[in-house]
Amino acid sequence: MTELDIKTKYHEPVLRENIDVCIIGSGAGGSAVAHTLTNKGKSVVILEAGNYYPEEYVTAQSREDVLLNLWKNHGVFLANDFSLNVSQGQCVGGSTMINYGICFRIPPRVLQKWRDDYGITLSDEEINQAYEKVEDVYGVTGIQQEGRSHTVLQDGCNDLQYSHGWMQKALRGDKKQNALITFLEHSKKDKLEIFANCKAESVTKDGDKIISVKGVATDPDTKIKHNVEVFAEKIVLAAGPIASSEFLLKNNLSNGNKKVGERCSLHPSSSVVAEFPFQINGQDSSVMAYYCDEFSIMQKPNFGFIIESIFVAPSQFSLIMPSFGMENLRHVKNYHKVAMAGVLVHDDSVGKIKLNKNKDATLDYTLNKDDQEKMVKGLREAVRIYLRAGANKVITGHINETIIECEDEIESKIPDDSAGQAKLLVLSAHPQGGNIMGENEKESVVNSYCKSHEIDNLYVCDASVFPTSVGVNPQLTVLMLATVASENMY
Repeated sequence: MTELDIKTKYHEPVLRENIDVCIIGSGAGGSAVAHTLTNKGKSVVILEAGNYYPEEYVTAQSREDVLLNLWKNHGVFLANDFSLNVSQGQCVGGSTMINYGICFRIPPRVLQKWRDDYGITLSDEEINQAYEKVEDVYGVTGIQQEGRSHTVLQDGCNDLQYSHGWMQKALRGDKKQNALITFLEHSKKDKLEIFANCKAESVTKDGDKIISVKGVATDPDTKIKHNVEVFAEKIVLAAGPIASSEFLLKNNLSNGNKKVGERCSLHPSSSVVAEFPFQINGQDSSVMAYYCDEFSIMQKPNFGFIIESIFVAPSQFSLIMPSFGMENLRHVKNYHKVAMAGVLVHDDSVGKIKLNKNKDATLDYTLNKDDQEKMVKGLREAVRIYLRAGANKVITGHINETIIECEDEIESKIPDDSAGQAKLLVLSAHPQGGNIMGENEKESVVNSYCKSHEIDNLYVCDASVFPTSVGVNPQLTVLMLATVASENMY
């Protein structure tokens, strides 16, 4: 089998001319575009700021500190008020290399909101055809009976008569899929060249058209930097919401209306840990598998929250527990008896991505009152579900250790104001928005097909084009939108 042409080491400057498409970023969006266009016979060059890690390297790693290399800044990007951390992948394959392969289609009410409020013109036929294509390439399948750490969430939902179900995953056999081994591997390889460790920095322009993309490639061994320039007919920006916004802001691209970096949403999340009187042995099952959507936009008319079962490694487990010393050790000793869930808030809050004095991206984002209320309700319901499933106690993600042993304690121990700043450990792995799509050129950055309103040959194909957060794990919708966009580029 022909191997992908992935360059990781550099000894001289790189120049590529007469390329059809230059893609910045190799995650879900960039990989889907490369797959579509190379199979149409177009020549594609991808510039990826992160390194290349072969699939066998990633799956063989047992040390989590090694896997942190796949994250941008080792997984640390704090909002300006330090209220939450945003995790982003940075490697060939992007966040698909390190997420858990969860796949949801966009909820119908969210899509309708995009159409009503932002004028999105994509038809149901276009969307469904693209979803079917990417689900086939990505190996999306339903899963069943993934272990006790997930079925206890099912048990509690059944007792409460809440809506719930097994997640869909990108999975073949028992092997989680990612963009590297699917979309990139199934691209037409003689039409694709990937430069890893290569950060796109700037562009040359001629009027409203980009002529070339300039970057810097860093040899990982010598740390010597080499200039890279790619002359291409079309440019696709797919570096993720924060990095894509940073690139557009640094180069003053597609920002005549000053909307670049606006409307960034995050799916802020917190967690609960339930201790049971019996063995759970979550380490023997998959990381994520089950969800409760009773309070989400899949069941209700407004943005709400979704509860998802999750199980993390011991080192991560000790970090999310709000305790120290011997108390933390006691919790870790009960690791084989715990189940965990994340509360993912479908946020109305929106932040703004800006540049600091060093021209690096920063993020202003604060949970508004409505989203704090959703988080509180989500934590309360997650606790209730686990208690109904037979948990002895449930520990929330509050900074001050909060342990709940019966339903009567839920509201008093998770008060209405308990999701404010510095009260709760809040994380995000789903940044969205920043360069939103829409048909009103004064209010959006790209149109419904991800094409810039201002730059004739520029497309943005990542989650930054989402007008709102989607309320579910977003990678499948990124793949869908990137596929629709690339099918319409020529």
